[in-house]
Amino acid sequence: MHRWLLFAVLLSPPAAIAQQPNARYELGWRVRQLERAWAANTDVEKRKLALPHIEAAVQHFFGLRLPAAAEALDRGTSRVAAMPSEVNWNRVWSLTPERRLVDASANLLRFAVAAFYPSTLPPQSMVSFQLDFGGDPTQFDLLNAAPFQNSLLLSREILGDVELRVRVSDGDVANVERSLTLSIVEKRDERLTALEAALDKLPDTAPRLERETARALLTLLKSLAAGSTEETDYPGARLLAEAEQVVAAAAKGQRWYVAAKTGQYWLAVPTSEKRSTRARIFVPALAAEAAKPPLVVALHGAGGSENMFFDSYGDGEIVRQCEKRGWVLVAPRLGFGGAPVAALVDELSTRYRFDAQRVFVVGHSMGAGAGASVVLDDPARYAAFAALGGGQALNAADKLLALPIFVGAGERDFGRDGAQRLHASLLDAGHERATLRSYPATEHLMIVQDALPDVFAFFDSITAQPRAETR
Repeated sequence: MHRWLLFAVLLSPPAAIAQQPNARYELGWRVRQLERAWAANTDVEKRKLALPHIEAAVQHFFGLRLPAAAEALDRGTSRVAAMPSEVNWNRVWSLTPERRLVDASANLLRFAVAAFYPSTLPPQSMVSFQLDFGGDPTQFDLLNAAPFQNSLLLSREILGDVELRVRVSDGDVANVERSLTLSIVEKRDERLTALEAALDKLPDTAPRLERETARALLTLLKSLAAGSTEETDYPGARLLAEAEQVVAAAAKGQRWYVAAKTGQYWLAVPTSEKRSTRARIFVPALAAEAAKPPLVVALHGAGGSENMFFDSYGDGEIVRQCEKRGWVLVAPRLGFGGAPVAALVDELSTRYRFDAQRVFVVGHSMGAGAGASVVLDDPARYAAFAALGGGQALNAADKLLALPIFVGAGERDFGRDGAQRLHASLLDAGHERATLRSYPATEHLMIVQDALPDVFAFFDSITAQPRAETR
């Protein structure tokens, strides 16, 4: 329920707000803008104009030059969108709340407003910010003379996970619209304290997945309450209520995460006696009489997380592909040692309905290499494997002769050589079910977006075969 009152804007001195923009969050937003522009414009020549900027962004990211990566992403977006100028300077700005999980009794919520990377706009350029919670928008204008900060006085009561829409304009180039999630809850600190106490009292017999997931959610919620330090928009109000329900169920020895709970969830999945693996899962709503669907395991690239496939890689294209088919999707967080996918699948099979004989693995870049290791460890567990923008020659490729494999790389993908070596090693071993596809005017970041429709068509061809012939 939302009870709308009033918004007012206050200018504050820089010392009033110490909050800095989260670089991963800012990069994630810019990647999604690029991906949306890329999907909307398939003109090869316009895409080619964007490629040098996208390639520079990837190299800046791996070099930890994150503001430079953000600027390169913005330039790539402007190019593929055929903007008159190479940079839409309305994209420069970050607007960062001091916290994302707010107590309903608060009447002040400060925001830091700043350029995320250096701007070359004339000193007297006027930039207009319009903020809207769904009621009457509030607008304020700022001179782009130097770095600055701004704050927003929230003097109306709001409950739940609310989208704050921000529109930025300088009156010259196209407006830029972005949004962020604010979570407003009653008795925030009291509930977080009670949740932690309840967690500490859970017996050893409480289901481990519930116990460890609730602990991970508590850590996340504390971060959202203390400051905007997360990489994506989390529904904090929903997650607080969920964590409370999870702990209450676990205290009774009951499982909360089951197939009847559909939608998206962030889990800490036990994958060994002492280890849990962070993962994000999509569970489709299926009729009780429906056949068990396939499970897709998505392995992200270096520098990513369990959120990468859900929020990026084509603005969540893999989620849409699974949703329209009614397939289960899980994206684990990878370390440089990979992820215990077999143990993850085993644990999830005790909670969710999926066909254990049709488990598909798809990986990008580092995730492609990790995926190759996963399927080599036990080829019979998996129905197919797709490697995008990465891979390496396999010494034991003959172990995979019965496994359908799709390999994709961009024409200007620095992972192209590894992908080709992977495919060549499969052919040398006598593999007859390995497909290699090259994508023109595509590089390392955009290859996933461009290839996923083909990957799922490949998976569809596997599911169309009688089960005994899938491996």
